[in-house]
Amino acid sequence: GNEPGAAALEMTIAGATRAIRRTGLVALAGADLGGVVHETGQRLQPGAVHLLRAGMTIAFPGIASDLPGCRAYLALPGGIDVREVLGSRSTSLIGSFGGIGGRPLAPGDRLRPTRTADAGLAGRHWPGPTGPPMPPEPAMSPVVIRVVDGPDLARLRGGAVDALAGAEWRASVRSDRMGIHLEGPALPVSTGELVSR
Repeated sequence: GNEPGAAALEMTIAGATRAIRRTGLVALAGADLGGVVHETGQRLQPGAVHLLRAGMTIAFPGIASDLPGCRAYLALPGGIDVREVLGSRSTSLIGSFGGIGGRPLAPGDRLRPTRTADAGLAGRHWPGPTGPPMPPEPAMSPVVIRVVDGPDLARLRGGAVDALAGAEWRASVRSDRMGIHLEGPALPVSTGELVSR
């Protein structure tokens, strides 16, 4: 029942452990990140509203199903109570504004709902994820990707493209919606900054 634009907590691949200070409702959507109530072992399935009691601890240890998706969303009644900045309640980590101090959540941060909700909504479900499960694939199997010349190719130092194409890379936990950060050998870099297109 939240309005469009209400703030929610986005979790990618895994999420934080949160202590519940007041009894209330949360709703989960998106990928199944293994949400669980530590004290009872109760699973917090996506696509449902859950009643959580004061004193409980919830955690999202990581992707727990073979359905597509790596992002989950935890919503509070009315949205998370944060200030609107530039017409949005989102957090810009690059710009360091919005959300709670323009930064990722840290120990001690409190997420408060903007309103209370009827406890009778607990247990409500909405249609589950659509689409087929992801095909089985060995864990951590290498994937070959294609590299396409861009408009700034001439600005790269000699050997950079060969070094990029000839190395094995690993997706970093620093990956975000802006792009996938790769970890691997150092590359010869160009001078000056490249304009984002």
